[in-house]
Amino acid sequence: MDIKTYLNKAAQYCARYETCIFDLRQKLFKWKVPQEFHDQIIDYLLKNEFINEKRYAHSFVHDKFFLNGWGKRKIIYLLEQKHIPHQFISKALEQIDDQSYKDTLKKILLRKKTTIKSNDTLSLRQKLITFATGRGYEPEIVYLVVDELLKSES
Repeated sequence: MDIKTYLNKAAQYCARYETCIFDLRQKLFKWKVPQEFHDQIIDYLLKNEFINEKRYAHSFVHDKFFLNGWGKRKIIYLLEQKHIPHQFISKALEQIDDQSYKDTLKKILLRKKTTIKSNDTLSLRQKLITFATGRGYEPEIVYLVVDELLKSES
């Protein structure tokens, strides 16, 4: 196959899914595109706005926080793994205001609390903290919200 065929396939993929350079490179390897075409394809897609890492970071943050309920630490970690520049990550995270961040965490913890079988408050507290930090929330916010949650229960 020639470069045009691969370019069209990559452009169609990028038109359907918001993607970043890192993910596209993996797709190109998966599709067995000759490596000498990779940079040309990526350059073309960047120049023509099929790929935009700032837009990708914004979309990723929106989906992972507002739809999946992930915390900032997990989101940052995954975007760094995809080699998204830090200024794009920081700007994208600005769409999450502090109050909705705490409210989302509280909602997630309330839902999780119903599934935990524990009569011991200390054990319940530890399980909620472990769950929330595993979802990528910062420990200082987790402690605050968990304590508020357990205090309102008493």
